[in-house]
Amino acid sequence: MTATLYIPGLSGLHSLNPLTKLSLALASVVAGATLETIPSVLAVFVLGLAPLSAWARILGPFLRACLKVVWPFALSLFLI
Repeated sequence: MTATLYIPGLSGLHSLNPLTKLSLALASVVAGATLETIPSVLAVFVLGLAPLSAWARILGPFLRACLKVVWPFALSLFLI
């Protein structure tokens, strides 16, 4: 088990320059933080992050990691 969420692979996304991947990650974080409505944040996820993870052939582990992060927040908000 590693301390990061990196999953090694041989896809086109894995072969990109690290600065390109960093700029994609920063763009998605900034978009998620600055957009005001839930549908726009979900659009960034569905139209941006999910296709990138599918291109990297890690869609399953990516969705599992997202679910592990979102589930506690969703449960606590539901209880409130």
